[in-house]
Amino acid sequence: MTDFVPWPAEFADRYRELGYWQGQTLGDFLSARAAEHGSRIAVVGGEHRWTYRELNERATRMAYGLQALGIGKGDRVVVQLPNIAEFFEVVFGLFRIGALPVFALPAHRYSEIEYFCRFTEAVAYVVADRFGGFDYRPLAAQVP
Repeated sequence: MTDFVPWPAEFADRYRELGYWQGQTLGDFLSARAAEHGSRIAVVGGEHRWTYRELNERATRMAYGLQALGIGKGDRVVVQLPNIAEFFEVVFGLFRIGALPVFALPAHRYSEIEYFCRFTEAVAYVVADRFGGFDYRPLAAQVP
């Protein structure tokens, strides 16, 4: 599987010239925001109110945890999380180690998830325990 389809050179050159593309990863972007605005609120979700510094620290811990599970640069991980604060923790943790999230909607079920995992050769699948009256754990246990 190829890593990506490149942008046409004329578009890439133009975006760099205009300053839209700065050669910064999303993990680096979060670190820079944490350094510049550490005490400002970055994420609000449910009972969570995380500052940029807290989100950055959580993403770093998540990255270490994912690496301890054997997930590394270039690995694909299916992420099926609802709109919750932990989504950002997981996704920025993946970005930090160079892993590639494959986003699945909370409404997707076995046939979609199995296809995403197989087609992308995902090495992991991240879900919430329960959300919206649905228990994702039995679904996760079925996915090869």
